[in-house]
Amino acid sequence: MHAINGFVYRNLPGLSMCKGDKTTWHLSGLGSETDVISLYFQGNRFLYRQNRKDTISVFPHISHTVTMEPDSMGQFEVVSATVDHYRGGMRANYTVEKCGLFQRQAEMMRHSKTFYIAAMEIDWEYSPNRTWEVEMFRGHEDNPAPVFLEKSDGFIGSTYKKVVYRQFTNDKFTKEVERTPDMDHLGIMGPMIHASVGDKVKVVFKNMASRPYSIHAHGVKTESPDVYKTKPGETHTYTWYINKNTGPTTDQEECSVSAYYSTADVTKDLYSGLIGPLVICRRSWARSLGLKKEVEEFALLFLVFDENESWYLDENIRRHIRNPRPNLKDDEAFIESNKMHGEINTHRKSETHLIPEGLNITEGKKCAIILQRTSESESESALLPSSYIQTRNLTPVHFALWFLFFALKSIHIYNIQIYTYINKKVHLQHLYAVVLYSIECSTQKQPGGRNCLCGGWF
Repeated sequence: MHAINGFVYRNLPGLSMCKGDKTTWHLSGLGSETDVISLYFQGNRFLYRQNRKDTISVFPHISHTVTMEPDSMGQFEVVSATVDHYRGGMRANYTVEKCGLFQRQAEMMRHSKTFYIAAMEIDWEYSPNRTWEVEMFRGHEDNPAPVFLEKSDGFIGSTYKKVVYRQFTNDKFTKEVERTPDMDHLGIMGPMIHASVGDKVKVVFKNMASRPYSIHAHGVKTESPDVYKTKPGETHTYTWYINKNTGPTTDQEECSVSAYYSTADVTKDLYSGLIGPLVICRRSWARSLGLKKEVEEFALLFLVFDENESWYLDENIRRHIRNPRPNLKDDEAFIESNKMHGEINTHRKSETHLIPEGLNITEGKKCAIILQRTSESESESALLPSSYIQTRNLTPVHFALWFLFFALKSIHIYNIQIYTYINKKVHLQHLYAVVLYSIECSTQKQPGGRNCLCGGWF
């Protein structure tokens, strides 16, 4: 029984408070090494060690205390966002009530931004170039790639129908915004949305897909706790309030990161392709006026796309498998073939590199690498073993990041240990991060070559 205080499926009573009340949450976990809880507070963020968050990992036999001053009114969920826990009922409701005459949900914001974003159905090719196989598996008999990428033996192959977020120029939704070269690496993800504290963000969303979807900002105040499901062919405007309780604290770096996604069915919508990065910064006049670009930004999504959970599985079977065998969806080999492992922004590999194309860093330029990890896997996994990033003068900058992700089965939060290889010495940093986190990375000329120095902000 996946329970909170002995109750499952939002039956826990008594979690109510007033808007603006200083509220303390004492969080404890018990169990075995697999019982790692990724606890997500919908609707309101909290402070933990002077960092503003909406998600926290609770490991077995470890307790945390967080404080919250809720500013969003209504009924919200506090849940373990891991897929198995969420589906198993580890969910409770908490209510933020109006206790003052002048309290209201909407806020007066001095600045506003409008984005025009659509959900579009496309055919997505996971591995448009397979020359990496020659490099990686030269001299090896066992090549796992054909199971995932080829249509032999009654498998779908590497091309799947998916749904994605794409940006348009206006509310007519006739001209899509062309991605600039520095954003080509986003792959399947939606556009990188930037907002500053004090912004009222309006997202005019058109559902150009064949089923209901939405667009919701993770951990951001909205007009209503209930996210509207936009029907196919319909256009709806979503409003996000980027207030002081949303942005980074003074003890954090200038920007923090989050995500936006569809909430019609969070799990199936995500595996179908609907997710994008959201970057929230403290207000800067230079940034607001577009006078300077402080950092180069890269957003990387680490996700085993489980196509078995996609809304389009049946259609993909009809389109790509001639005369599918009976009980195909129960076949273990077929199920495994639809779990697209090793994807970064859903590109399995990029030629002979283990990272997507388009990650070009100018030597000496400050850059932010926004990483997103979502998974259902209980096993530990080591990601990004040794990679090359090409600088714009075509000189390879060799840096290695080993990420040890503990068995979280989570969409939202991870404790991460990062090993950075510099001049044949390994330096260890222990970083605490939400699903989207940043690494400040700059190249500096040092004796013996160039190095990539990484440090995090959270």
